Amino acid sequence: STSSPSIMAQQPNSKQLDAHLYDDAHFQRMLHRAVDIALKKGADLTPPDFFSIDMLHYLQEEGLTDAIKYGELGSKSRVLDIGSGAGGPARYVSWKTGCSVTGVEIQQNLVNVAYIMNRLLSTCVDPSRIQFLTCDITKVSTSDVLQGGPLFTMIVSQLCMLHISDKDALFSMCGQLLGAGGHFYLEEYCALDNVAADAEKILEQDVSVPHGHVLTRGEFATKMEHNGLIIEQWEDITDQTVSFVWARCEKYLKDRKERRRAKLNQSVDSSRASSSSVQDEELDHEDEPTHDVGHFYIQIAKLFHGSDSSDFSRSDFPNVMRCIGRSYDLSGPQTIRCVKIKGVKK
Repeated sequence: STSSPSIMAQQPNSKQLDAHLYDDAHFQRMLHRAVDIALKKGADLTPPDFFSIDMLHYLQEEGLTDAIKYGELGSKSRVLDIGSGAGGPARYVSWKTGCSVTGVEIQQNLVNVAYIMNRLLSTCVDPSRIQFLTCDITKVSTSDVLQGGPLFTMIVSQLCMLHISDKDALFSMCGQLLGAGGHFYLEEYCALDNVAADAEKILEQDVSVPHGHVLTRGEFATKMEHNGLIIEQWEDITDQTVSFVWARCEKYLKDRKERRRAKLNQSVDSSRASSSSVQDEELDHEDEPTHDVGHFYIQIAKLFHGSDSSDFSRSDFPNVMRCIGRSYDLSGPQTIRCVKIKGVKK
């Protein structure tokens, strides 16, 4: 079945969830790409083949491999994935370890896509070991999430908790759902002191972070420890994040430019498309919706601008630099960090 347990009445306003990036056309494109890949791979299809569709986190496979090792996951493990999206991480860890996974996702269409992709991968991933719940994790009961099963042995969440307003309710639920001695693995944004106002504006308006406020390291520790969640390892992965988001944005803008150039070449005035003196400006600044994927990628590149990343050169990303131009100060300190947090329930 592609249906999932749903507590729809408890969903918050979809505006808080970057829903403008996920219209029906987006979900259709995801499924078309998945089917195209499945047709090409045939019986050799495995979860990593879908990573370009369902694995949108900065550390990609590396992060999940770390989570599997840290949590010592195996066939008897029970994992909770908070913010499971289209199900890529859930399928990967189950495929690698045989564990069961419950994904919690607030957008019903993403859950629908996740179940369809489960079916496409059913020759190598056991769909009965993976379920998805459509709900707000802060507004349901533990029994809603546990679905009659035991407490979880591990919680995984990647770039989701920053979107949740009520962090106290969030970590309280995590503490109740994770069994004693269970592990957690998080990839999250973290704020240093004195976050720049323009960064807070991007966080609130483009990343759907409530009030533009990201927790500091101290706030993470206090709120988590209050619920029995003890941080054992804290790793700053900002340099890797900067490299990932700028490369992602550069590729998107380059591909978009080629699509626009192809359209111009098909037009009556095709000579204009081949004119190098006008094509970059015209192709870069053609009007587009304010909240499309390209805009989002550009805003994230601004947020992780890499001013203090030693092995990062913006000259490697000419399309991103043309789009950002002088509209944003890229010289200030990198006060929003991306971190990997690992710990245990006492």
